[in-house]
Amino acid sequence: MAYLIDGKAISKQIKDELKEEVALLNAKGIFPCLAVIQVGQDPASCVYVNNKKKACEYIGIKSLSYEVEESITEEALLQLIYELNDNQEVNGILVQLPLPKHIDENKVIQAIHPSKDVDGFHPMSCFPPCTPAGIINYLIDGCNYNFEGKTNKYYGGMTDNRWFTGIERTAANIGRTIVTLNGNITIGELVITAYVGKGSVPLSSSD
Repeated sequence: MAYLIDGKAISKQIKDELKEEVALLNAKGIFPCLAVIQVGQDPASCVYVNNKKKACEYIGIKSLSYEVEESITEEALLQLIYELNDNQEVNGILVQLPLPKHIDENKVIQAIHPSKDVDGFHPMSCFPPCTPAGIINYLIDGCNYNFEGKTNKYYGGMTDNRWFTGIERTAANIGRTIVTLNGNITIGELVITAYVGKGSVPLSSSD
C-alpha cells in the first residue's frame, strides 16, 4: 500500500529535536560549527546552501560560509579545505556539489578529514551518507519498519563507503531511464529510489 508522507512536518520534527540537542551541548560549553564551501553560483547549489544556512540558524549551529569564484583553482580549493581541517572551531565541512569541470570532485572529497565529512562522501567518513541515513532512520522510527532478516541491496555510487558494509552493492549508472536490476526491483518488499527531474517516474508491475 502506498501513502504520501509530509516531508515538511518530518523535517521540522527532526530540526526541533536537533535544536534541543544543540542547546544541551551549548550548556556544556560545546558550540558546533559547520563550514560550507560553494564554488560558483549554480542556481540549485545556491538554494541548497541557503537552506542549510537557515537550518543551522534554526537549530543553533554556527555556520561559516565560503562562497568562492567558479574560477578558483583546484589547488586553492584544496588549501581552503586543509585549513578548515586544522581549524579546531570547525566541527563539520561540507563542499556543495557539483564542482566546475576543472576540479576533481573525488580529490576534493578525499581531502576532507573523515571526522569532519558531514556529507558522508569520504570512504572512511565518520558520518553515514545523509540521504540514505535519513531514509533508513525514518523507516525505522517513523514507519516501524523492521530490517532484521532482510536482504539489503544497494545500487549506485559510493560503493566503497564503509557505512555500506554488509550490504550487497552494485555500481549502476542508471541515468534517466527505467531499467530492471536483475529482477530485484520486482521481488523487493521495499524499493527506494532517487529521481531528479520534473513529474513522476512511471512504474508498472513489470518494471
